[in-house]
Amino acid sequence: MKEIHYSLFIFLLTSVISSTALAEHHESETGLKFAPVEIFICNFNKGKDQDDLDKVIEDWNGWMDETKAEPYSAWIYTAYYNSPDYQFDVAWLGAWPDGKAMGKGTDQWLSAGGAHSAAFDKVMKCSVHSLFASTLLRNGNGVASPNPVLGFSDCTIGKDSSFGDAMAAATKWNAYMSDQGSAGSEWFFFPVYGSDPEWHFKRVNAHSNYAELGADFHRYGTGGGFMKAQEIVAGAYDCGTSRVYNAKLIRGGAPQQ
Repeated sequence: MKEIHYSLFIFLLTSVISSTALAEHHESETGLKFAPVEIFICNFNKGKDQDDLDKVIEDWNGWMDETKAEPYSAWIYTAYYNSPDYQFDVAWLGAWPDGKAMGKGTDQWLSAGGAHSAAFDKVMKCSVHSLFASTLLRNGNGVASPNPVLGFSDCTIGKDSSFGDAMAAATKWNAYMSDQGSAGSEWFFFPVYGSDPEWHFKRVNAHSNYAELGADFHRYGTGGGFMKAQEIVAGAYDCGTSRVYNAKLIRGGAPQQ
């Protein structure tokens, strides 16, 4: 997990994750709430598998506690509904509460985490390492799950629309879903470092289980949500088909005392 790639920082937000969701978000001077989120896309080295990774993660967690590392939450996830364009063995999603924690934590990792970095490298090769600015749009039922179901889709702003139009539509859509009783959460991930995409942002959904995901499927289809989505979102932004992943919490915030 050594490779870090940098790209142009394009961060245009006009909306509003809580400590019970994917990451804590802190409010900026402009009233926005956002947090840095990193993603590694990885494949196991020959002869290595999840059991090997679990051992490395256990040692890494111990080191994070012993060194009183900056608050950091992390999940690993694997594909359930996927496409040929997104093939990998395992991905890592990590989040800090704010940019200051991200900077301090990264400095500590690069200066003192070499042995653990090498241990990760022996198990898997991570060809992609990107950082995103994440903003919460819907907090669902506010109940954190150690094994959430994550959905990712790539989205583009409409030709005749602005980021403001997209965020206004997204806010209205998520308010509608909340009113309909959805227990799911939704974020937009804006690319910051290590990515040069053709899309503008990722829409990320989280459900505690497939029962909750299925309930939203029903709301969208039989419940008529797709027609409401056309009314609210059409023209503001467009998202491709979601990929769905089974996730597992491997670290939950601050070091153990």
